[in-house]
Amino acid sequence: MRIAILSDIHGNLEALEAVLQDARKERVKRFFCAGDIVGYGANPRECIKIMQEIGARCVMGNHDYTAISSQEPFSFSDAAKEALDFTRKQLGSDDREFLRGLPFLLEEGDIVVAHGSIVKPEQFNYIIYNPRSSSSSLMNATFIGENFRMLAEGKRLFLGHAHVPFRLGFRDNQAMFQPDSINEISSSEGYDKVMCNAGSVGQPRDRDRRACYMIYNPTSGEIEIRRADYDIDKAAGKIRSAGLPAKLAARLYTGE
Repeated sequence: MRIAILSDIHGNLEALEAVLQDARKERVKRFFCAGDIVGYGANPRECIKIMQEIGARCVMGNHDYTAISSQEPFSFSDAAKEALDFTRKQLGSDDREFLRGLPFLLEEGDIVVAHGSIVKPEQFNYIIYNPRSSSSSLMNATFIGENFRMLAEGKRLFLGHAHVPFRLGFRDNQAMFQPDSINEISSSEGYDKVMCNAGSVGQPRDRDRRACYMIYNPTSGEIEIRRADYDIDKAAGKIRSAGLPAKLAARLYTGE
């Protein structure tokens, strides 16, 4: 059974719909989400509804958490704070109840899902120093080691938060960086543990503007990074029409 791992949808309905269409063509039967269904984009409620309809198993992201919290996020940019205010006004009581019920960490079979890491997942820390690059030199090697030590043997950890896809295999007490080319399917077989970032459906930051997600095949061990084109003009137009910062619309075109 092929499984899709989505992350950082961020209220981008057009990107989410494109990813789901692509996933169905790939015969995906199960969906997981590594957090941040809401934030930045103009359709938080619609994205929540879709995730409920497809029965996706989701964890809490930092934007999901702040959307239902009375606390103001000191680490958010001004644009993110404006989007947070918009999101809070959009959400209904059912939406807030759904987000409130999301765990920080979930496990099913050999799959483990968290937003930033499995080390204190409620703190939403980053694996990557610079979220705009998946270069191995910009990855926090010490923190990666802590996550691998906490991850049980044979498990496949899927993360979000960084908006950049990557794959790390752990073998012989060493983490090995794997390329993230769309044309390359990487196998998780032969590794004691595997850590992946599913990238971002709604706001990629690796200079590829297409919606990004992963497909995992537990039978073969293959983990594929997938990209899907979507109607960016429509998604960006909604952001502008909602009075959200123009920066949030512009970055959709550059993938930064």
